[in-house]
Amino acid sequence: MAKIISAEKSPFMNKAAEIYSKQKTSQFSKYLQKNPVFVTYYAINQQLSRADTGTGSVKEQIGTSSPIRYNEIKEFPVYNLSDMKPDIQNDETEGLDINMDLSGIVILPNTITPCPDDFLYVKMPGMSYGVLLRVTEFEFNSIQSNDYYTINCELRATDTKSGYSQTYIQLQKQVVEKYSCIFENIGTEDKCLIQDTELAKANSTLELINLLKDSFYDTYYDRDIGTFVYRDFSSGVNPIYYYDLYLIKFIIDSKIYDDVSGERCVTLSLDDVLPINFGNLYRRSLWYAILQKDVTYLSRYSYYTEGSISKVTSPFKINECNTKTIQLTYKDAPIDSGSSLFITGYISEYFPIELTNNLKDEESYTPTYLDEIIFNYILYGNMEIDKNRLANENLHSSLRNYRYIPILIYILEKSYSSVFAS
Repeated sequence: MAKIISAEKSPFMNKAAEIYSKQKTSQFSKYLQKNPVFVTYYAINQQLSRADTGTGSVKEQIGTSSPIRYNEIKEFPVYNLSDMKPDIQNDETEGLDINMDLSGIVILPNTITPCPDDFLYVKMPGMSYGVLLRVTEFEFNSIQSNDYYTINCELRATDTKSGYSQTYIQLQKQVVEKYSCIFENIGTEDKCLIQDTELAKANSTLELINLLKDSFYDTYYDRDIGTFVYRDFSSGVNPIYYYDLYLIKFIIDSKIYDDVSGERCVTLSLDDVLPINFGNLYRRSLWYAILQKDVTYLSRYSYYTEGSISKVTSPFKINECNTKTIQLTYKDAPIDSGSSLFITGYISEYFPIELTNNLKDEESYTPTYLDEIIFNYILYGNMEIDKNRLANENLHSSLRNYRYIPILIYILEKSYSSVFAS
């Protein structure tokens, strides 16, 4: 979740480049004496172009009759592009007065493969006009076993006082796919080129994740205790605290709060004596099945009883909280709803028995949308979430949602990360 996915890099370009240079690409230090220049790169879309650009049969690269189609890549970093004059002079008769070397421009490894007739649109801070450059040739090289390209360019068009050049405007009309370059992902295992439609979905998902994280924190995090609890105020002013060791272990293992900064940053521990067989109980739970996307060890019939805090040094003891712990137990068969234990509430279903059974049997199960999300994620890896249906779910403070919302956050984070996965 630490990814910065905004394509608006120019306000903090220098800082981002500095961080990138130090942490990501020290092997390219020869070319990182200067900060990168962020350009809009127009790469030929070979599949959707109507002619083979390599045959030389293309009469014009940009124009109404051009057969070439382009992918637009915003905020694409290039190196070794010589500085331009801070104030470029555009003369009506003489053209652009520019002082720049258009050879040996470096494209970092694992980004794009350049091609003659690709274009770069460049407008750096301090420039009065943007310029459009055409790639004329490229060379393949390597930096310490990392493949990279150098390109040579020629000046094709410049902006005018009235706006973009007509050449650039026409180039825009030949764009068929739009991408953004995620600068922070270059040199990592994540994709650095993301289609704008996918990026928009990822941004929307991230907004929902942050909303749920904030809401869950505000509702269930107790600052005095230092952990997530469900507080039941139904009996009076002083709440009954419900503390679930298995839920806390899931939050720790899933790392859903590891990258949260500021006041939302939490460091969790297990604040009670663990059952002797805690590890086995956890592996048989739905928590483990979600993390592993595997129901092999999942118990069909999971229940819990309410216990009390045993750890003397637990913050619950220190703060004298009226606390009930969740003590997980498994049965070989469902408990008769008419049994005295069930009626008195001393024993209850942990997660719905129907959900765990249908997961084991791989039979469709959709009593609530949250159950459906869990079912589809574990069995089919489906991370698509209908926000309209989710909005109709009752996510108010409850013992049920104390368990369900962290799962929802985890699946949403997996959905978010999948956009960037190579």
